[in-house]
Amino acid sequence: MYRVLLAASAVAVAASAASADVVFTLNNFRIEGSELTQFAAEGDLSGVLTGATIDIVMTAWTNYTYADDLCIYLAEGPTFTQGGALQIGGFNSNSMDAEESYTLPTQNQRTQRTLRFIDPIDLTGKGLHLWIGNGFGGSTTTGTWNGTITLHGVTGIPAPGALALLGLAGLTGRRRR
Repeated sequence: MYRVLLAASAVAVAASAASADVVFTLNNFRIEGSELTQFAAEGDLSGVLTGATIDIVMTAWTNYTYADDLCIYLAEGPTFTQGGALQIGGFNSNSMDAEESYTLPTQNQRTQRTLRFIDPIDLTGKGLHLWIGNGFGGSTTTGTWNGTITLHGVTGIPAPGALALLGLAGLTGRRRR
């Protein structure tokens, strides 16, 4: 019984320590202008989004695309004309008419910024998806980015397989020897 409680406590502590941030790593993320790719579907993230840290280097580009054209967009859909809850980066920070929008600085094809949002965004039941893409130009522009995007105050919902493994670990811990 003591081992089961100790194991459950360790899992709870690890889960609470890991619950503060979700990190997305971009490795040679190449995308054309005005395109977004879904990184998290509705319900994949939970909690209250309080800020973000972006540390990105642009390694390739065409037709005047810059590091700060990387766009992080939190909305129901991936269109540049639909208002969303949040936009970070992109050529025109108001192009998507998001409730909150922030620009990214550029220094020699690198962009770094830590943001604390004016109005934290509660992701519970909002139907929001996380999109990342190129917020500049059309199909003749491309960018390739490497680095990390860290979302503060949210957790990722574990996949059903991960939950099954946790359940098996609990059953194994209870087995008598």
